[in-house]
Amino acid sequence: MLLDLAAVAALLASAPTEPAPANVHLAWVSAAHEEFAVTWAETGEVRNKIDLLAPDGTALAIASRFTEPGQPDRVTIGTSGLFGQSFIVRVTVVDAADDELSGPADSPEFDTDRTAPPVITGAVPRVDGSIVLTWMPGRYLDPNPGDPLDLPAEEPPRYVPVASAPTMNDYYPVGREVRGAGSLVIKDRPAPVSVGLRNVPNEWYGYGGATVKISGAKLTAKMPSAATIGGRLTVTGTATEVLRYCDPGPCWTGDRPGKDRALKLQTRTGLKWRTVATTRARADGTYRFTTAFAATGDYRVVAPPVAWKPDDRGLAYVETAARTVTGKADDAAGLPITGTPVMRMAVAGGLLVVLGAVFAVAGRLRRRGGS
Repeated sequence: MLLDLAAVAALLASAPTEPAPANVHLAWVSAAHEEFAVTWAETGEVRNKIDLLAPDGTALAIASRFTEPGQPDRVTIGTSGLFGQSFIVRVTVVDAADDELSGPADSPEFDTDRTAPPVITGAVPRVDGSIVLTWMPGRYLDPNPGDPLDLPAEEPPRYVPVASAPTMNDYYPVGREVRGAGSLVIKDRPAPVSVGLRNVPNEWYGYGGATVKISGAKLTAKMPSAATIGGRLTVTGTATEVLRYCDPGPCWTGDRPGKDRALKLQTRTGLKWRTVATTRARADGTYRFTTAFAATGDYRVVAPPVAWKPDDRGLAYVETAARTVTGKADDAAGLPITGTPVMRMAVAGGLLVVLGAVFAVAGRLRRRGGS
């Protein structure tokens, strides 16, 4: 019996002592859509607590707001920091110690979705260092159409081309605002770099978007200054991928072996380069070319650009400095014979000339004596 009385007392202590607010209403304050108003109806002069909660009533790490007795049944909430999820607003009567005195009154659910990010369909580095970026607009599906704060979605959406800052975890605009699907060329952004599109903010202020990564590259090449014409030319070196790393603030670069990087050995005797051999870097980034050597010419190693693929990086173009390899003849073939045998032949030839002259003079003398 005593336990039953205790339970009844506990229920009476927790029972609401004030009527719950009603008709919680949400509406934009102005056409700027920078804040919205929460209003409600209630009887009497009471203190209210106003909370932003998840739609299922779960508390969030967002500070409560309060109105005091005698103040209007209204608060305004700014859009800053509210994005990417759905909320309800709950209004409750509370006492001076913030203990609840009434049941809750909830607003309709509303979402704070930003514009759908674009879908990047291609990012192709080029030999001149530029990057060709292509995309399609993202598709937005409203999770609860017709909520009190819904605004018409902009179709097609607008985006701003961006590229990562060299040393900070931030992005800079690199072109004019674009709308819908399209393509553009991003120039003057040395790799490693991230490029993409940033959404033009809607009413839930902040930047969304999509970016992709293009790694930088380095090459070394070791080749002889001269090679035998008709022989083989060997070129060795290393390929390196240069990555971009960031903390919340600063960014820096780091190297790793350019594993499996496609490489070309090229030569020229005039202005136009031509490829004479291809290979791929080993797992440690080292490589080796061996090719026929025909004549003196300039040589270089190039790593062609590699287009970005989903869940991967693109690779920037890189080349080594041109170096002249001079052709030399093979000493074992096609050269004149020199040394002692040549001297002997020369002496023998000279003796034959002298003997021929002696015999000619002797013949003339005999003819004179006979006549």
